[in-house]
Amino acid sequence: MIELQRKTTAACCLLAGLVLTACVERTNRLSPEASVAILRADRDADGSITVEEWTELSEREFAALDIDQDGEFGADDAPAAVFVQDDNGDGVLDRNESPTLVRFADSDGDGTVTVDELDNVYARTVAFDANADGRVDREEYIAARAERFDQFDLNNDGVIGPEEFRLVIFRF
Repeated sequence: MIELQRKTTAACCLLAGLVLTACVERTNRLSPEASVAILRADRDADGSITVEEWTELSEREFAALDIDQDGEFGADDAPAAVFVQDDNGDGVLDRNESPTLVRFADSDGDGTVTVDELDNVYARTVAFDANADGRVDREEYIAARAERFDQFDLNNDGVIGPEEFRLVIFRF
């Protein structure tokens, strides 16, 4: 009986050690989402994102979403975004047709963007519509993205580093 207790205790300790090791390993590397976000924004490839880099990314995102370049976008722009840029007529956007939209909106990672994927992006940006007119203009978009930067910049130093990304990704 004592031998069984010892083996059970040893097995529990081993299992706890494996779980702890897996948790530590998980926190020592960025999730794919965080890695993609850093790569998209980190223009100087130093592993951190400055306010300037974040703003530049936000400007590129807005330009990609504002397909008709009228200074605003809404959910009704998704079909037009695909139609206008779909050079080969296959009903989706690929990296050759719209590299920014593919990087920004390709939620399933297949290298293309469908109308449904763009609809999802536009739906997520409804919260950016500060004046509730059903459209998101450049100022609203940039302001909302600046707020997101502030949420990610946990130590308020004007830079989102890899450690902050790790903490934010696990928190959200």
